[in-house]
Amino acid sequence: CFHHSDLHKDRPSTTQFREKLPWFLSALPSADCAKGGHGAYTSSVELKGSMI
Repeated sequence: CFHHSDLHKDRPSTTQFREKLPWFLSALPSADCAKGGHGAYTSSVELKGSMI
């Protein structure tokens, strides 16, 4: 997750996005963090190094 103070205009930088994307795609949604992307995007997004 991002700290609000680390965001620019409520958005992550490109670097922040690339750093967090693998975590997001492997995170299961839970009561603590309903935004986990594993369930919804597991088969829809493929990471290949820096290519998305």
